[in-house]
Amino acid sequence: MADLVVLTGDKTIHHIEPVLQRLGMEVAQATYDLEAILSHNPKVVLCLDDYHLLYAHVLAQVRQRNIGILMMFDGILEWRRTFEYPLEGEHLPFEQPVGAHKIACLGALQARLLESWGNAGKCELVGVPRFDPLAANRPALPPGPPYRVLVMTAKTPGFNKEQFEACRRSIEEVRAEAAHIPHVELVWRVSPKIRAALGLPEQGLDTRGADLHQQLAGVHAVLTTMSTAYLESLLAGRPTAILDYTNSPHFISSSWRICCREHLAPVLRELLNPPKVKLAYQEFVLRDSLYLEEPAADRLARLLKTMVEHVKGSTAGTALRFPDCMLSVRSPGMGERPDWRRDYAAYPHLSPDAPAPTARDYQAAVSTALYWETKHREYVQRLNRIPALGFLKRNVGRLLGINQKSRYRAS
Repeated sequence: MADLVVLTGDKTIHHIEPVLQRLGMEVAQATYDLEAILSHNPKVVLCLDDYHLLYAHVLAQVRQRNIGILMMFDGILEWRRTFEYPLEGEHLPFEQPVGAHKIACLGALQARLLESWGNAGKCELVGVPRFDPLAANRPALPPGPPYRVLVMTAKTPGFNKEQFEACRRSIEEVRAEAAHIPHVELVWRVSPKIRAALGLPEQGLDTRGADLHQQLAGVHAVLTTMSTAYLESLLAGRPTAILDYTNSPHFISSSWRICCREHLAPVLRELLNPPKVKLAYQEFVLRDSLYLEEPAADRLARLLKTMVEHVKGSTAGTALRFPDCMLSVRSPGMGERPDWRRDYAAYPHLSPDAPAPTARDYQAAVSTALYWETKHREYVQRLNRIPALGFLKRNVGRLLGINQKSRYRAS
């Protein structure tokens, strides 16, 4: 007997390991086998995947038995994975809608997107539990030069030959362009297929991403194809450019984007001396994409406990329904105080430490406005003294074939 059954394998158990010790309930692990799931008599099932037809079929039967289902997103949604995946015959339309009762979302942006796909009322802002250590200790930039730039690809760099070739070419051209920029060292974290195609050295990295946070702490900037690692780079505070030679739509925006070779050199140089306003926008994108106001592991554990209690209190024989918002949501800034010097240096006047405007500041603003109003009037008067402009203003209606009297007047 277990109140919660987790549907995951050895390769994905690390996604929820930070949550298990917080639950305080009996938890069982199973595969997508209906008999194995039902043998535990669970109240709630937690899954990471429901798009494959076989998985969806099992979860539909679980749902028919009034067992609650929580779908946990541990990664971003990506355009090509959603709309250009080549195995449509074996999959349902990707998350349109999700078959679970509830969805644990990375952040507000993902929740809005999923709700637009028919999942209204299902989305709960949770975050990513395995990101909690990085969120609690965002690393400072290392000294330089040399300046180390981490080049990353998703585990699946393309879903067809054309996409793979575009990714391979982009990585090859990154290597060529970076060779012309002084004091730049490239650090590679690319898929095995890309590494083999370009003859890059063997890396021996942990494919679960456990060492990525250590790598991010040692670099100054990041180039990456669109993947969940993009959010990890933003969370580490590294200036990050999206590398996308397919020029696909992106559900998550970026301050820097590289779609062709001509973009590479200027973006690489700017990443090493990033404008403060672009860093501030990058931080905004991060906080819209990833809920950071409290640890994600705590929120996921609380959501699971609440769902279990809700199922226990439900009336037998009636369809199981969950409330729309089971987790309260804090506005940014209600939790840990933002680091204005690091994240919002482009807007010093918005910092809580900024002095309040004085009467002299307001008078200066009024004087500046009056000055520019005067300059504008003088400019208009000079224009009105130009004969050709006066002629045009008097005859514009006739010249354009407008019968009604022109509203322009010569002075």
